[in-house]
Amino acid sequence: MPEDSSSKQLGDRGLGGSMSEGSLVGPLRAIVMSLLGLLGVQFVLGMYANLDVSFATGPSGASGMDGMRTVMDHPGLALHMGVGFALVALGIVAVVLAARAGIHSALWLAAIGLAALVGAGIGGLTFVMDGQTSASSYVMAIGFLVGFSCYFAELTVTR
Repeated sequence: MPEDSSSKQLGDRGLGGSMSEGSLVGPLRAIVMSLLGLLGVQFVLGMYANLDVSFATGPSGASGMDGMRTVMDHPGLALHMGVGFALVALGIVAVVLAARAGIHSALWLAAIGLAALVGAGIGGLTFVMDGQTSASSYVMAIGFLVGFSCYFAELTVTR
């Protein structure tokens, strides 16, 4: 039985149907701009947490659930964590859109940016759970810097 063109296109492009590279660039750029904006918000919330939030202290600082309790007790810190989850979700969308658009440089930048965001999130989790080490803070900072740089570069390659 011959396959009609609409089912072939749907099968070739997945559930979203057929979309040309040009039709995905706009949504990809919108997601990347959202990521950059949220990264700015994340930076401000992180600086707030750094300057205003005191973690429980003990012989080795706060650890484990004490650190998580501190996160939940401070709305700004809880928002910082929530924005981090939103950043990772949008980072995944950016990778998918870049892949579907077939823009290899954008795909690489989106993938590296997502890896940087996940690394920053892991740094944040270890910061809270393992006693606020300088190394964890450094991992968050580098993740932010690499992620921001990748998404900024992605705007340029999708012009």
